[in-house]
Amino acid sequence: MKRIAPVFIVLVLPLAGCVQPRANQILKPSEPEKEATDRRPAAGRKPIGQDLTALARQQNRPGRAPDKPNRRGTVSPSRLRPKVKTTTTGFVARLPGARRVPTPAYYRGKLFTGGYGTYELHALDADTGKTQWSLHLSDDGPTAPACEDGVCVVNTYSCTMFGVDADTGEHLWSWWLGSPQLATPVIAGGTVYTSYPGDGPPGARFVLAAFDLKTGSPKWRRWIDGEVNSTPVADRGHIYVATQMGTLYQFSAAKGDVVAVRGNRIASPPVITTEGILYGREEMPKGDDLIATAHPIFPELEPARDRAPSRVEPRPRPLVAGGTLVRVERGAVIAADHKSGRQLWAHRLSGERPAEVSAPLLYAGRSILLATAAGNVLRMAPDSGEVMATYPLGQGQLASQPIVHDGWIYAGTTGGSVVGYDTGQPELTGWEMLGGGPDRRGIADPEAS
Repeated sequence: MKRIAPVFIVLVLPLAGCVQPRANQILKPSEPEKEATDRRPAAGRKPIGQDLTALARQQNRPGRAPDKPNRRGTVSPSRLRPKVKTTTTGFVARLPGARRVPTPAYYRGKLFTGGYGTYELHALDADTGKTQWSLHLSDDGPTAPACEDGVCVVNTYSCTMFGVDADTGEHLWSWWLGSPQLATPVIAGGTVYTSYPGDGPPGARFVLAAFDLKTGSPKWRRWIDGEVNSTPVADRGHIYVATQMGTLYQFSAAKGDVVAVRGNRIASPPVITTEGILYGREEMPKGDDLIATAHPIFPELEPARDRAPSRVEPRPRPLVAGGTLVRVERGAVIAADHKSGRQLWAHRLSGERPAEVSAPLLYAGRSILLATAAGNVLRMAPDSGEVMATYPLGQGQLASQPIVHDGWIYAGTTGGSVVGYDTGQPELTGWEMLGGGPDRRGIADPEAS
């Protein structure tokens, strides 16, 4: 059996690309970068993978759109409230019945959260953990919420998307969509984007759909080939979707037009920059396709593959902050110039390893923050990877990406709790939901990127 090796890709918009150097070749911060010669002709950046745009357009031709949803969910006040314990650094809120807690959302002084195994959605005071309101949903397993313009939206594993008033918990709208719904909703420009299973044309078994944020009114629906990997991403009038079949889709946000589609073994949600798209990729090693170089590699030697589509193994989502691409590879945190791929530093943690979550990295206070398997959050210098501080959340393993606001770290655990930890460093702020915000862009300092 051939070994699968992860690599990272840069795509030039729209969806054209070059390969990043392989991370596991250089792991010691003090070791000088290894130079190598790219022997292929520099014919310009070319697309990675198979062009599936025409197929996707055929699957979504007029008259073949998925049906509109026609069934609602129900919401009622809940008597089940989190049990809150005050700690020396903040609080721990144990969610009744919860097994794992996805990334909470900070919005307008509240923390919005739920847990797999429960039907409850809670709004907690972000400073004390005290419950502001609790709702019982008609379906279980709330995912990471997205909040904007006074509305919080949450998917449930089975099988409904809910929109509620962030201040009062009032049920604004809901749609039963299907199970499973593992990906989170995204909000951009007054529209909610989400995915769910469907029975479409051959090779299309999931749906990407757009709804009005305030009313839930359906806007458009399109077929995609598989379940979305963690979350869609909204950026500059487009919606990007990485499916668990290894396909990267780009749609227009307003009308759902198919812009570009590539079967490229994408293995993480994409991160969008002004120069291109970055993501983790699962790829077969193939000679010079994976050489280490200080310059972009052009995929001239990448062979065509006539193999049946198969699910990819998810990879941790990379982080872009101030022009630097940061990623996790085999226990090491590695930084590179996000335009050229030139490695800047690599840091293997001593006695720690990154948490096995879809996005262990975030950025706040001009620092990289890393969730670890031991339940800690490390503050790392972006220019060297040096660990400047360790924040021991003290509640076991983390179940999802933490968030940060005004010096507070909030995280969900595998034990069904939400931890609020006051670092005393108010400059640590600005990463308030999964992927940083309701658009899930996963990027900090966008003007510098």
